[in-house]
Amino acid sequence: MTELLDKARSEGRVLLIGKDGGIKSREASLNLNGIFRRVDAMPMRMREMRASD
Repeated sequence: MTELLDKARSEGRVLLIGKDGGIKSREASLNLNGIFRRVDAMPMRMREMRASD
């Protein structure tokens, strides 16, 4: 995993890593709105949002 993070850093990429350790997204730039949309679409997050209603 360290090699992957070093490579992403050297390429100027942004990684979104899930709680399971899997890479959910690799982006060329930091787009917070896009990241939040992707996180909000994840099943675990959807359950959290429903539970807080």
